[in-house]
Amino acid sequence: MNQPKTFFIVALTLLILTFINGSAMAKEKISVKGPDSTEVNDLADSIKHIIETKTFSKLNQFIKTGQTVDWGNCGPTDLEPFKLSSSKAIKRLYEYSRRIQIYINGDPEMMSVEDNSDTAVIVFDTEGWASEYPYLSFIFNYQNNHWEWRGVCYSLGPPISMAAEKEGRYEQVYKRVPTLPRPGPRIFKDPYNLRDRFKEIIKFNTLDALKPYAVKQEIILVECNREMAASGKITGTKVSSDQIINFLKTNIGASQEIKPGKGGGHDYLDTEGWQGTYPYIFFWFHESKKGWEWAGVAYCKSSLMHLLFPDEPRFK
Repeated sequence: MNQPKTFFIVALTLLILTFINGSAMAKEKISVKGPDSTEVNDLADSIKHIIETKTFSKLNQFIKTGQTVDWGNCGPTDLEPFKLSSSKAIKRLYEYSRRIQIYINGDPEMMSVEDNSDTAVIVFDTEGWASEYPYLSFIFNYQNNHWEWRGVCYSLGPPISMAAEKEGRYEQVYKRVPTLPRPGPRIFKDPYNLRDRFKEIIKFNTLDALKPYAVKQEIILVECNREMAASGKITGTKVSSDQIINFLKTNIGASQEIKPGKGGGHDYLDTEGWQGTYPYIFFWFHESKKGWEWAGVAYCKSSLMHLLFPDEPRFK
C-alpha cells in the first residue's frame, strides 16, 4: 500500500477506534469477531460486481440510513475529507464512469486495526475514472460483525514503489498500461493535475494522446529565450497541435527515456533527454476563464536556469 493512501486510512482508522471506544457496545463488553476469509471474499466479490457493472446504488447495502461517507484526497493534506450523503457520493461515481470502463487494480488490501482484532479496514483500488483524479480507492471497515462503506479517497496516479522510496526515488507502480488519453477533463481546475496527465503521456511515449488537450486547436511552438525564462510566460507563433506532435516525435529516440527535469512549476512541465539539438522541452500551461489548459511547447538547448544564470556552473 502506498504511503499517501496509508495516511488517509490511518486517519480513518483512528476515527473508527474512537467510535468503538466511546460506544455503548464497547462499554458493555459485547463480544464480536473479526472477518473470516469467507466474509472477506464475499465482500470482494460484491464490490467487484458493483464496479464492473456500475451498479453503484448497491453500495447502499453497506451503509445505514442517513449515514454520510468520506470523500477526500488519499495523500497527506491539511483539508478534512468532505462528508457526503451516500446519494451524492453514488451520483459522483455514476458521473465519473459514464461510457467508460473502470478497472480494479489487483486484490483488495486489508489491514487490521491495531489493538483491536475485531475491526479491520479493507481497500479496493480502482482506476479509469473521468475526473481530474483517475484513481479512486473504496474503503470499508468491518465492525459489529458486518462491513460498512466508510468512503472514497482519490489520487492522481498509482501507488509509489516502497522499495524505490527507501532509496530516495519516486517511482509509481502501474498495474496496467493506461489507455491514453485518459477520459475526463481537458481543462483542469488544478494545474498540477494537468501536468501529471502530460507526464504520464510522455512516460508511455503516446504523444498522439496530447492532441485532445489542445483545446484551442492552435498552440505556441517556440525556441526558448531568456526573456521567456525571466517572465515565466510563453509567447510566440501558434501552430496546429499536429505540427507540435510531429515535432516531438522527430525529437524522441526509439530507446530514449524522457524524464521530468529538476525544475517545474504550476505553469509548466520541464522534460529532458530528447535527442538532437534541443534536449530540453517545456510544456507550458496557462489559466483561462474556464481553468488551466495547454498553452504551448518551448524547445531548448539548455535548461531555463542556464538561460537565466549562464555563468553559474551548477546550471550548465
